[in-house]
Amino acid sequence: MAVAGLTEVVIPNSVTNIGIRAFAGCTGLTEVINYATTPQQIESLYAFFNVNISDVTLRVPPEAIEAYQTAPVWRDFGRIAEIDGETSIRHRDNTNRHGILLENAIVSDVAKITIITPEPATANITILDNLGNTVFTKTTVGATALGRPQQTPIVWNLTNQSGRFVANGTYLIIAEATGISGKIYRYSTKLGVKR
Repeated sequence: MAVAGLTEVVIPNSVTNIGIRAFAGCTGLTEVINYATTPQQIESLYAFFNVNISDVTLRVPPEAIEAYQTAPVWRDFGRIAEIDGETSIRHRDNTNRHGILLENAIVSDVAKITIITPEPATANITILDNLGNTVFTKTTVGATALGRPQQTPIVWNLTNQSGRFVANGTYLIIAEATGISGKIYRYSTKLGVKR
């Protein structure tokens, strides 16, 4: 299903194939972050049908840039660059800020994550390690609307899905919130873990 308002897509390294019409109609797309060190096979140009990929930035692991520059479809992106750091709150409008609010960005035992949106929303949170593997997910989280009291943040106790502590390093937090209006807000930021 096309999501015209989607501006950013994050593809974990576990994805090996991009199907037909996977991102068709995502006309607002400006950036694709792809953690795979080997470019995925794309079944056809229709994967990005009606998307002007020559205006889209593709971010990949530094060691994979050359491979993407020669891979079918991937080579047609307007800019291919390495994955780099992101700020804690990515999105801002004229008067307010919305996005991911972090407390204890470098922590000894827990990280607190609050999603702030321009309207009441529910959100899904995914945390990936530096290889793009999912280490934590939380779904149907009530997001905080601008101008309303903050809700209780999500607490991540720095364990993976098996209950073991994650290694020190940098983790990518991805949040996708759906507002009561139906609008989709997508945010991402990085979290440093040091115990």
